[in-house]
Amino acid sequence: MTLPTISIPDIPIPFEIPAFLNDYVVHFIIAIPVIILLLELYNLATKRPSISLFSLLTLILLSLLVIVFYLLGSATEESHKLLTVYLVYASLGLILFKLLFMALRKTIGRIIFILMLGGFASVMLMQVNSGGLFSAKEVSIDTTVQDDLSSKLKELQSKYDALLLIEEKKSEIPKVVETVKEETTESTETSSDSEDNNSN
Repeated sequence: MTLPTISIPDIPIPFEIPAFLNDYVVHFIIAIPVIILLLELYNLATKRPSISLFSLLTLILLSLLVIVFYLLGSATEESHKLLTVYLVYASLGLILFKLLFMALRKTIGRIIFILMLGGFASVMLMQVNSGGLFSAKEVSIDTTVQDDLSSKLKELQSKYDALLLIEEKKSEIPKVVETVKEETTESTETSSDSEDNNSN
C-alpha cells in the first residue's frame, strides 16, 4: 500500500540548521510521544489542568522537532521523504486535536486523543524497529566536508613525514661528524708514522 503524495510548501529559513543535530532530533522525536502518552494516561485519572497544559507544550516541542527533522533533509528515499511529510502534518494535527479536546473537557475526548497519540508513537517505534526512516544510514556527512577533511589529513601526514625525516637527519649528523673525526685522526696518525719511518 502506497501513501498518497502530499507536499509541504517551501518556506525559506534565514539560517542554516547544523547537520549534527540530526541524531539528537531523532532521539527526541522517538522519546517525546511516549512521554506525552504516559502523561495523558496519568492525567486521565487525575484530571489536572497543569498536566494537560504541560502535555500540550511538549506536543508543540515534538511538532517543532519533526519540522526540524524535515528541514534537515535526512531522509534520502522518496518513501521516507513522504513519510516525513506525513509526520509533520500528523504532529500538527495532534496539536489541533489536543486543543479541541482541552476545550471540550470530556473524558471520551481524552480517550480518543490517547488512542491517536498511541498510534503516532507506535508508528515512530515501528520505524525504529524496522530500521527505516530513523536508521543510522540516513545520516550522512556532506561529501565536500569529507573531501576537505581528507585533503587536510593528507597535508598533515606529509608535514609529519617531513618532520620525521628532519629528525632522522639530525640524529645522523653527530654520527657523521664522529666518523669524520675518526678518519681525520687516523690519517694524521698514519702520516706521522710514515714521517717517523722516513726520518729513521
